[in-house]
Amino acid sequence: MNFALSYIRYIVLTGSIILAAVLFLSLVSGSSLPASSYLKLDRLYGLIAVSFLYLALLATPLTQAWPTIPYRVVYVKARRAIGVSAFFFGLLHALISFFVLLGGYSGLFFLNSTSALAIALGFLQLLILAILASTSFDSMVRKLGTRWKQLHRLVYIAAFSILIHAIILGSDIGDWSNSISQVFYIAVIFLFALEDLRIFGYLKRKFPTFSRRLLLAPCILVYLVFSILLYRFMSFGHAH
Repeated sequence: MNFALSYIRYIVLTGSIILAAVLFLSLVSGSSLPASSYLKLDRLYGLIAVSFLYLALLATPLTQAWPTIPYRVVYVKARRAIGVSAFFFGLLHALISFFVLLGGYSGLFFLNSTSALAIALGFLQLLILAILASTSFDSMVRKLGTRWKQLHRLVYIAAFSILIHAIILGSDIGDWSNSISQVFYIAVIFLFALEDLRIFGYLKRKFPTFSRRLLLAPCILVYLVFSILLYRFMSFGHAH
């Protein structure tokens, strides 16, 4: 446990670099169909980036809901490295998508308005993740103080941008018949349910005299509205 706690961030970051290199060498290097190989690699990098971001977002609500979860301390300490890995794979995904598959700046003129919006949201989330990754080191945490936590709340904007970007452009996520799409939907709902429980706990501490049912009602309402909006967005992404 002590070894994992001491080196978990280095393990996550080193593992991410090795994984990216292995995927590149296995899919692209020496391939007779480079265009198809780059498309597969781009999809994998994008899915891995989303997965890492999901794990980073999941850390706080999951460990607060289940304080006795195994390796809780290791998971929480690894969260910043997981977030940096999300940016790393997101950057690789963006570079391949823009310069290889889209053809650079000239390809922007051939996009419809919906795809252009999705790419703009992708750029926004990448910019936010870059800021968060650059301030994820202990020295920056000490330097920023209380402002560090406020700055890193931007991750929720990045997550929302990625959600819409992935639903519109992601062939794996926009199709309801795809198992990846179904897992994605269940995972997002699970995360939102945990966040809902966290908000409910905060409201109970903030307003101890209020009825639990009265406090739980707005949480359930927000959860249902989010579920409906997610379903509608994914249906739109499939149609698009």
